Parts: sequence; C-alpha cells; structure tokens
Amino acid sequence: MTTRRKRALLGAGATLTLLTAGLAIASTTATGAPAPGASADCPLPFPEASLTPGLEVTGKTTAGTYKRGATIHSSPQTPESFTGTYLSTIEDATGDLFLFELEGSRITNPDGSVDAGIWQGISGSPVYAANGQLVGSVSYAFTQATGSKIAGVTPAARLYDLLGETDPAPAMRVVPSRAERAELAEAGVPAAQTQGALRRLSSPVVLAGTSGLTAQSTKMLQTLAKRAGRPVPQLAAGSTGNQANTVPIVAGGNVAVADSYGSVALYSVGTAAAVCDDIVIGYGHPNVWSPAGGTIHGASTAMIMADGPVSFKMANLAAPVGTLLHDRLSGITGRVQSTLPAAATVKVTTTGPKSSVTESVVPNAEAIAYVAGLQTYRDAAMSTDEAGPGAADVAWDITFQRANGTVQTFSRSQHYASASSIADEVPNGVAGDVAAIQDNGFEDVTITDVQVRQTLTRSYKGLALNRVEAWVGGKWTTIKDGGRITVKSGSNVKVRASLVKDGRRSTGVPATKTFTLATPKSAIGRGIVSISGNGSSFWDEEFLMLFGEEEFEDGPQITSLNALLKLLAAEAPQNSVSANLAGITKYGKEFARTGSWSTPSVVSGSSSIQIKFQTPPKKKKKKKVKKKR
Repeated sequence: MTTRRKRALLGAGATLTLLTAGLAIASTTATGAPAPGASADCPLPFPEASLTPGLEVTGKTTAGTYKRGATIHSSPQTPESFTGTYLSTIEDATGDLFLFELEGSRITNPDGSVDAGIWQGISGSPVYAANGQLVGSVSYAFTQATGSKIAGVTPAARLYDLLGETDPAPAMRVVPSRAERAELAEAGVPAAQTQGALRRLSSPVVLAGTSGLTAQSTKMLQTLAKRAGRPVPQLAAGSTGNQANTVPIVAGGNVAVADSYGSVALYSVGTAAAVCDDIVIGYGHPNVWSPAGGTIHGASTAMIMADGPVSFKMANLAAPVGTLLHDRLSGITGRVQSTLPAAATVKVTTTGPKSSVTESVVPNAEAIAYVAGLQTYRDAAMSTDEAGPGAADVAWDITFQRANGTVQTFSRSQHYASASSIADEVPNGVAGDVAAIQDNGFEDVTITDVQVRQTLTRSYKGLALNRVEAWVGGKWTTIKDGGRITVKSGSNVKVRASLVKDGRRSTGVPATKTFTLATPKSAIGRGIVSISGNGSSFWDEEFLMLFGEEEFEDGPQITSLNALLKLLAAEAPQNSVSANLAGITKYGKEFARTGSWSTPSVVSGSSSIQIKFQTPPKKKKKKKVKKKR
C-alpha cells in the first residue's frame, strides 16, 4: 500500500436518525422467538383482511406536558391515548402501509384542527383494534408545507416479522399510485396531501449536554457532524441529567438508541410498538439501516415541539437497559438485559478558566472518534466560555486491543492556537488518531479507552513567518519565496527565518533562527530549501486534518499498523518551524537535510529557496620539473 488516509468519522443525513444497529439475534430468537399474543404489550396482529374504511382504532404514545384549556396533561413515561380512523392501504411489493386519520394527544386540537400533527418521535406508537389486537405502528407522514394528521402505519405483521429475522425488500419511500390517490381523495384526504410521497418519520437526533452553547458553536457542532458523516443533532432536545435513572420500556412508551451516553449523549428517540418478553420492537421504520453497535434506553418525554411538518419530541435519555439488535426497514429491535454491550470510554480532563472532568460511554465503535473530538471541543468551549483567541496544550492516550489480543496504548500531544476561537482547534489530533488507528487497514483493533488532557488559556501568542534570508557572498540577503541562490557543493546552506506576531491579537514575541544545512560534495543540479511553520487549522481545507482526512501521499510507505503509529507519532509540533534541504548527487541518489526549531507558540507560513549547486573546479596537478644534473 503506497498511501494511507485517516478516515473521516466525524459523525449520516441531515436531521434523520443517528444510531445504527448490529449485534445478530441469537439462533434461539430466530427459532423460538417470543410469540405475539403472550401479553398486552405483545398482542396478536390484527388481520389485514379485516380492515375496512371507517374502522376505528386507538393508539398509545407519550406527549410530555402540555395544556388543554385550563387542564395540564402530562405523559412523560406512561403512554396516553389517541384515536384514529382507517382510510385506505397503499399496496407495495416492498410492504403495504395502512393510512389512518388520527386525532387526540398532541396530534390535533380539541376542535379537530392540526396541533403538532404527526411529529418526529411518534414513530412506533402502536395502533390497536377494538379487540386489543395490534394493527401496526405510526411510522410515516405525508410530505407537505403544514402539519398533518394523516399517518402511514406499518402493519403489525411486518413488525412481528422482525422477531424471526424476515427482512422486507429495501424501500425508503412509498409513493401512492394515481388510483390510490383518487381513493384517498374519496376518503377525504386533501388533494395537496395525496400528491406527495409518504416520508419516513425521523427520530429526533439528540446531542445532550450542549444546549448552552452559542449560535457560533452550533455551526461548529454541525461542521463536526458533517465532516464525520454523522447526523446533525438537535442540540436542545434532551439532557444528560436523567441517565442514572431507569425508565422501563413499554408499548407506547419511549425507546431510545444511543451511540454514546454519559457526558456526551448521542441518541435518537422513538416509540416502542411492542415488547415481547425481552425483545423490544420500535420505530416501524429503519433508524439508519446500517449494522453497528449501540444500547437501548428508556426515556422521558418533556414536550412535543409543534412546528408544522417538522414537529418533534423533546425527550431526556434514561439509563441503558439493553442492547440494540437490529436496524431493519420495518423497525428496530433490542433486547432488554442486564449485560450491556462492550463499550469504549472517553474521558476529558480540562484545565483552564473553567476546569472540568467529563466521561462518556461509547457502545457504538463507529462513533468513538466523533465523540472524542466532540467532547474535547465541547469541554474547551465551556472552559473558555467564549469564541475568542487562545492557546491549548492537548495530550491524549488511546488504548486498544490488537488482533493478537495484546493491549497497547498510543500517546501523543500537540499545541494549538487560534486568533478567533481556540476551542475550534483542539479536536483535530485526538479524533484523527482514533480514526486512523481504528481504520488502519492492516489488522482489526478494538479501541477501549480514550483519555484526553487539555490545558487552555485565553492568551494568543501566534507567530508567522515574515522573512527568510540566506548567507550569500559573506552577507545576509533577503530571498523572496521561490527565489534562487547558488551554493558550492560540499558547503553549508545557511538560512535565517524571522518570525513576527500573527495579527493584532497576538502577544507573541518576534524571534529569529538560523539553520545550517550541510550539502554533500557530490551534490549536482538543483535542490530546494523549504522553511515551514507547522501550524494548521481546523478550518484550513488545504490540510483537511480533522478526523483523518490528512493524506500521506508524499510521505513514507505504510505497510503495517506499527508503521502507521510511528508516522502519527512523528507529526511535527505546531509550535515549531522546520527547515528541509533536498537535492540529488552525481550518483543519482537523493539526499535530504533537516532542521527543527521549537517556538513559544503556533507558527504559520512557509517559504522556499531554489538552490543551484556549483561543483568546485578540479585542481590542476602541478607538473614535476626535472632537476638538471
């Protein structure tokens, strides 16, 4: 392999769901799955053939706290009821959907007008026939400009298929045919609603513990998610304060799927359609439809935010109660159990204007780099409590188990500085190293622990390369970037770098440094001297360093995990300047000379000098004069 790329982790689609699924259901589940009909939370499925237009149903969901007239309603954990009327069925080879007009709870107002409509997070809410049999779960809504009380219901048969691992064919979008639209219109569905496609209700993606951050920080958090390929979270939709409490998962109650929990909680929240023994069926549609790990949790609904077509549930995550098993087209499944899946821990110790120690548990291995970067950034932002200039020293230890079972810890540190927002800069190194180790391409590794220690100050001492001089003809001469000088082969190339304050906010002290780089006597042709400050930025698209997007195209070949670790460890400190001389000898061999200068702060800027090697003329041999006798 000639090149390696640190994989971009940090952080799936806009405001869709967050979690993935993945642990395979045990064979006993496939052959001896819990049988529907064993309990009220796992009733028999209602026969589709018995559905007739006008059939009345009841449903269960949680809507938090809200006011109806002078009455305060509250259903944070215990489900409340809504009602519905069957309209029609959208028939599709990938699985039918039942269409219902729903009323009650926060779906409609008492006069029947739309309140929050079919909100995000209602997905999975069970719908029952009068005899108590499960008709299906509310999982889809019509795309339109305003809220709707028309819902697409995933049939109970498809939900229960998940108990035996029977997967429907892929289908993320169901479009009514012309005849079906006419039938819907006849049933009373407004024409504007029948023109669109049913959309899968997204479960709100929550990033708990960050709601106090500013709008500028929100932009940064969205950028982190985008660069990691993760869903953009709803920052104020939940909290971390309830995670020590256990909330049982019941049909019609909340079920959450978590990438991480603890200080940084990343989770999606929906509703449980059925609980069959220890197996939970939820959502009625996929979460992200991708295999991975995760935990399932109960949750408490705070309230429903009524916002037309994007109304959503705000809920607080509770303690983990089991393992996510599958993320399928017909819904998610999880097992309630005392033994939780293996997880990595991310601990960040911050010293600065405001100090803190935070810890997160990450059961989804695909999210470790994202959480490590996100938590490091969040804690730095909370420490400085402003989007302002500053500097930071960050060190990290990444502990992982290798393919042969041995446990190893990789440690590194870096210095960062910013004239605008120091918190923006600190995630790069640790997140990039986690991603690079995890996706090394040579052997499977399991990251078990990430420890970050960062010290921040609001003082910015950034420096910039201002002038480069070369010793030519017995004096120092300023050389413009790309300028040329002539050097005798075998002599020293002497260059002097001058640093100045990087902008008006810097309190750095100007300094100079002379580099002396020896050339071989056999040097010929042309060479080059490069002087570079090693500072870079999160926002510098030229470097693309965050979460492993730095490419080693021109670096050494990487042939093993050990070689990758060596390369990561050799990354130059940002508070340094490097001088590199490269050329070729008359024997056709390349040569290189390097020099390094540690500086008080991050240094930016670079310059180069082209070298023409002048071979010294050969000395003429003196002729021997014969002495006369």
